[in-house]
Amino acid sequence: MANFIITRWFLTFSALLLALFVAVPAQSQELSATQDSALMTVSVTNFDGKAHKGITVLFTSKEGGTTFRGESNRDGTFSILLPEGRTYEIKYKAFDETYSYKDFQIPSRRGRITSEFKIQIEPPTTFELEDVHFESGKAELRRSSYDRLDELVAYLKNKPSVKIEIAGHTDNVGNKQDNKQLSQERARVVKNYLLENGIDEQRLRAKGYGESDPIATNDTPEGRQQNRRTEVRILER
Repeated sequence: MANFIITRWFLTFSALLLALFVAVPAQSQELSATQDSALMTVSVTNFDGKAHKGITVLFTSKEGGTTFRGESNRDGTFSILLPEGRTYEIKYKAFDETYSYKDFQIPSRRGRITSEFKIQIEPPTTFELEDVHFESGKAELRRSSYDRLDELVAYLKNKPSVKIEIAGHTDNVGNKQDNKQLSQERARVVKNYLLENGIDEQRLRAKGYGESDPIATNDTPEGRQQNRRTEVRILER
């Protein structure tokens, strides 16, 4: 009987310790400058000073090619440690496109370096979903489209605050109303793919524009091919 009571007490105490361990979150470690690495506080804003959240910034060392990255928080800021004595090529990412910003040098000197770096940008809000294609005259995705759509799914899961419009476009061959209907159906098919892969419907809008918004001439096969496209428009970051 005594052994049973001791065993039960031990199990209860172990469960309590486990509950306490799970309930207490790990404390995030604050970054601090070292003798060899500078602490950079980076802010990302538009040209009016409004914070850009969720922007990935890349710092690629021109001495060795090592890349360091950070992502702006709700306030448009983040901190990062960068080795001293190097010149960095700074780029930022918007969806899966990477854009050059400028070069930046961190000197090598005695003591600990802390510095602020401001990035002012207007990231593009419209992206073409290249490699997303449909069967001719239908709202049926070709299998070759799935990899690109999976990249969009991963992007949206990584940035849960982003809301988008899927915009369908056609060339001007055929009836204008039919083209608009086809573009709407194609945009809806892309939206459904995202829904089926776990993206909340409240974050998605599908709209067909038909032939109303060409980006190239419709007088050549090449131009018409460019106009037959699916775009993602970021409505909210």
